[in-house]
Amino acid sequence: MSTKDMMYIILNLIDKSYKNNDFDVNKTFIHPKLGVSEKELNHLLSQLINDEYIDGLSVVFGTNDNVVFNASNPHLTIKGKLFLEDNSALKKIYNFAKEARSWI
Repeated sequence: MSTKDMMYIILNLIDKSYKNNDFDVNKTFIHPKLGVSEKELNHLLSQLINDEYIDGLSVVFGTNDNVVFNASNPHLTIKGKLFLEDNSALKKIYNFAKEARSWI
């Protein structure tokens, strides 16, 4: 899975949990289900926070890659929402193009 796809999935999960008011780091991010290691997931989350896609969530790395999440109503920033919108539109175009190609 590409990094862009993982970003989309993670941001979408945070957005849905914010809208449902049910964010739980242990339930929202089940890394085997996402197809990445816990280490990869934690580092990607950290980058999304540092790059200002996510607000209300922090990741603190300790020794031996131990991680502590601090959550205070995690939600997407405008930048995060725009990423979802842009990539949702691209997904629709891609799926349409893929289907149209099969007709030819």
